[in-house]
Amino acid sequence: MQSPDLRRALLPLGCAAGLALAGGCESIRSAASALKKPEARVTGARLTDLSLKSASLAFDVEIANPYGAALPLTDVRYAIASEGNRFLSGEAETAGKVPARSRKTITVPASLSFPAMTRALKDVRPGSVVPYRADLTLSVDAPGAGTLELPVHKTGELPVPAVPGIALEGVRWRELTLQSAAAVLSLRVENPNAFAVELAQMGYDLALGGRRVAAGGLERQPEIPAGEARTLEVPIEVSPAELGFAALNLFRGEGADYEIAGELALGTRFGPIRMPYEAQGETPFRR
Repeated sequence: MQSPDLRRALLPLGCAAGLALAGGCESIRSAASALKKPEARVTGARLTDLSLKSASLAFDVEIANPYGAALPLTDVRYAIASEGNRFLSGEAETAGKVPARSRKTITVPASLSFPAMTRALKDVRPGSVVPYRADLTLSVDAPGAGTLELPVHKTGELPVPAVPGIALEGVRWRELTLQSAAAVLSLRVENPNAFAVELAQMGYDLALGGRRVAAGGLERQPEIPAGEARTLEVPIEVSPAELGFAALNLFRGEGADYEIAGELALGTRFGPIRMPYEAQGETPFRR
């Protein structure tokens, strides 16, 4: 036996069938257009778990159910393209129902690989910002009407992150004795991305002339605009005695080979990104 809610939900469909029998094809079209249908709209899109290699996309989709019975969700398909070139497609699991005469918001996840994206979009390079269009199709099991597809779309931008360039431009010794050596490092950080980055944290491990001399970290630094660079002054203190007296002669020289490595925590308009870095070269000493 049908429940009262289900009978009420099916009533408009029964009326439409009666009109169709009475008035022919034109009546069918008129009756069908008069029926309320479920509706869907994208209320938000965001990036999560952003890294050098991948990111997770999340689309919030609101579904409106006009029926007097719950509306089961069956599946969701998505396709994402940039300027007509598709680089990602798939299906997302979904379950549950939209309550009768109510609305429900579901989240549609999609996983994105930047290497796969750059292979599909030949002109895209690390550091780019890529416009995209996401087409999503939600399927619902409408009472008395079977499967209905609810297409929605969303446009936006995706970053393809690139590692900032790091270079040790110089070491200025403020104090240089057998017991202690104090210096200021001039670290140049270049942003190769087409979007600004904020240096939230920077860990470093520095070697000069093959000797590990300092390790530490920097906290929040000023934003670096797209395509620009900033030089950071980093104070360090080392002990020549602990490194060996040969280190003192090294520090008294004109310069040395350097190696620096660590991890960057960047803030961007797309969300936070963590990435490792390393650099090497030659740096002059100044006093």
